[in-house]
Amino acid sequence: MSGGLSMQSHQMLAVWCFLFSALFSSSAFAQGFSANTAIFGLGLMVVGALAVYVVIQVRNSLRSDLDKR
Repeated sequence: MSGGLSMQSHQMLAVWCFLFSALFSSSAFAQGFSANTAIFGLGLMVVGALAVYVVIQVRNSLRSDLDKR
């Protein structure tokens, strides 16, 4: 079980690194880092984190349901 949890944490780290790099690399070429860009990027990160959480919860629920049968 701990191997799967470790893999999930590595995947989450990769997702966060991708989101941060996508957010900041696109703003590096802009003339200024506006508050709108920061809020939009933060919103995307929150939605992405919630999507990952929901997928993990659904997967765990399905696994638990299949183990009961």
